[in-house]
Amino acid sequence: DWPFWNKYSYYFNSSTELDETTSLKLRLFYDQFKNGLSSFDNDGYDSMTKRSAFYSYYDDHTSGMSMEITTRALAHNTLSFSFFYKDDVHKSGGLNPWYETQVPPETADEVKTLSIGFQDIITLTEKLRATFGFSADHLIGVQTQQLNDDKDAIVPLQCQDDPDNASYTGCTPNQWTYNPQISVSYQLTDPGTLFVTLADRGRFPLMKEMYTSGLGQRMPSPDLEAERSRNWNVGYTHAFSSKTVGQIEYFHNTIRDAINDVFVPDPGWPDNPVCEESDAPGYCEKFANVTEEVHHGFEISVRSTPVQPLTLDASYSYINRTVDYDPEVLRLNPEYLILYPLPRNKVVFNATAQLPHAILALLTYRYAAGLQLQDTSYDSRNFDLGSVDPEYLALLRPYAESHHVVDIGTVAPIAAGVSVQAGIQNLFDTDYHYNPGYPEAGRNWYFNLRHKF
Repeated sequence: DWPFWNKYSYYFNSSTELDETTSLKLRLFYDQFKNGLSSFDNDGYDSMTKRSAFYSYYDDHTSGMSMEITTRALAHNTLSFSFFYKDDVHKSGGLNPWYETQVPPETADEVKTLSIGFQDIITLTEKLRATFGFSADHLIGVQTQQLNDDKDAIVPLQCQDDPDNASYTGCTPNQWTYNPQISVSYQLTDPGTLFVTLADRGRFPLMKEMYTSGLGQRMPSPDLEAERSRNWNVGYTHAFSSKTVGQIEYFHNTIRDAINDVFVPDPGWPDNPVCEESDAPGYCEKFANVTEEVHHGFEISVRSTPVQPLTLDASYSYINRTVDYDPEVLRLNPEYLILYPLPRNKVVFNATAQLPHAILALLTYRYAAGLQLQDTSYDSRNFDLGSVDPEYLALLRPYAESHHVVDIGTVAPIAAGVSVQAGIQNLFDTDYHYNPGYPEAGRNWYFNLRHKF
């Protein structure tokens, strides 16, 4: 049961023309998220005596700002400079009634992210254009805390780099990533343009990936490094007429040090297990830089306005994923990697119609097939610790899944600068999921009132 689930977002966005050639975009934001979660023994929600019973709450907030300055002062260059700052704070507490006699203290984790970057769009000739960009990102761990074994005091986290760490500021990340990108486009003919892009980007580990203990089921991973992705794209855009434009694109992405959820032996088993609540006794779940993944495929898209009030967009994409794991980290059969679901085939169709009285009608159709899902549920009472490939892990083998989803909506002006946005998502109430046992939202509606000053 979720006794409360409250999210508040406050933000300020602005776009200002400083002069005829220079503009400034500024964003300030503060986001707060509080929720509680109670796990009971029975469907009457009135008993909390089993080991699986608990009450926990989160008190999170993030704040920061971003700024981008763009100038067209040079004849053949459009220069942009950016700055980004974000401060994430996660506080949590809870109680396991079956063994805790007092309410444990609250723990707090905090990380900050900084980024600076620039981009230059260069018009080399009438038909040749190039874009070059670069950013430097910095992840700063401010502090991390955890409870001791008796759940009555806060202690520092230990890590491989500092197994005797005695400070809340120790075993926290201090990482940089450097992200270059370049693209070149050439107009082969009046209706056709060829383009090539290359980008090498880093993704820092999330706070959850570094610090979570998964309610006693997993080991924290404070030593996680950033994963990196080198992305190649080659494509061609062609205007068939003034009403129809098509594009075909091939992509090849190589992800190094990919962060995946894996099973590793419990270092304290059996006398002093680290993961007391593990569904697979003797093993812990853990996020680790364990694989190199290659994602490659292609996408075809078409946009057309067959008649003036109607605009159609359609796209089809195919993606293939191969995974090469690090045997020093993944001690079990690589078939049992817990992979993020990824559709092999995806179709998206959008239709927009301009109706009388400036009313806009919207239709979206989405189809995903070849999703490789994994059922991670298991009753640990039947677990055979001596098995090389435990029965529990056999359930992680992927199986195929597909689904269709339709959304409809409308935007209608009701006064000067005021409009209503309304619609129904998942119109046919499709039962679909990306993780077994956790269905996506069924049919739901939304209503927004928008005022443009």
